Amino acid sequence: SFMMKNVDVNVDGHYIQATITEISTEPESPVTVTATTYADPISPYGGRLYFVRDVENTSNTRVEIKRWAYIIWPNGTHYNRDRPTKIVLDPNERDVQTSAYFTIPSYWPAGEYTYFLNSIIVDDVNGTEGAVATDSFTFSKSE
Repeated sequence: SFMMKNVDVNVDGHYIQATITEISTEPESPVTVTATTYADPISPYGGRLYFVRDVENTSNTRVEIKRWAYIIWPNGTHYNRDRPTKIVLDPNERDVQTSAYFTIPSYWPAGEYTYFLNSIIVDDVNGTEGAVATDSFTFSKSE
């Protein structure tokens, strides 16, 4: 929800009072992504983090997406987990990886991490190109 509000807009050095009447957003993605973990916390010596990665086309048309993941470290560092991967999903098709994992090295700092799974539509006959879906989970590495 949003509240209607008068705002002053600066146009070429002149302030104009305007009223917000419409908010537009990007197209809603017909693809859903879900990322969940079932192995937390990671020992100070490192180890494998097991998780489920689920990507689903909820539409009745074929879509092409790019899927990628990244991790935000406890100190805010952005760590690219993998490069974008092309996936083509038929209507109502799912791409589920129930035993996905990656190894957390011992030299990663202790603390709470957030893993993000993302997709972007690159080809869809319904015009949702550019629509993004994302999900995340947190995990921790002990001291």
